[in-house]
Amino acid sequence: ISPDDEPAAIAAKLAAQEIDAIEKTARGLDASALDRVALALVAARHIDLFGQAASSLTAQDLQQKLARIGCSAAHSADPHLAVTTASLRSSQDVVIGFSHGGETAEVVRALEVGRDAGALSVAITSAGDSTLALAADIALLTHAQESPFRMAAMSSRIAQLALTLERLRWLPPPP
Repeated sequence: ISPDDEPAAIAAKLAAQEIDAIEKTARGLDASALDRVALALVAARHIDLFGQAASSLTAQDLQQKLARIGCSAAHSADPHLAVTTASLRSSQDVVIGFSHGGETAEVVRALEVGRDAGALSVAITSAGDSTLALAADIALLTHAQESPFRMAAMSSRIAQLALTLERLRWLPPPP
């Protein structure tokens, strides 16, 4: 997208970028890792979801979808509350951190606290060598490239949502 693009060209480029993010994420998916996470979610006593800014929206969306299938899940946009709830987790729980670049300090910290408390920790990021991915027990990678304008982190959010929804729709209800 360039500043000189007409509205129709911008819309076409945005649509192509979103489709590309979903297709690349689906092609690069580690299916066994996704299955491990999905089964852990269904079995979990509680799931904490961490994300800031645009990734917070993905966390909120997943929280609602998990609640609809009967899973206990929570997300707080307040990073202090996220760390506090993460410290209450155990081996019966799952914590998931969302960050496109994998370097959002608040998300990394909450994930580390949850992991150290015993929870299965999952990173959803586009950077496999990021601090978030390396801190997690399991990293699920998205493949989204944001435009230089980074208007609301659209591609990364779409890829994160596609990744979480891909397996979630086939999950059995929790016991």
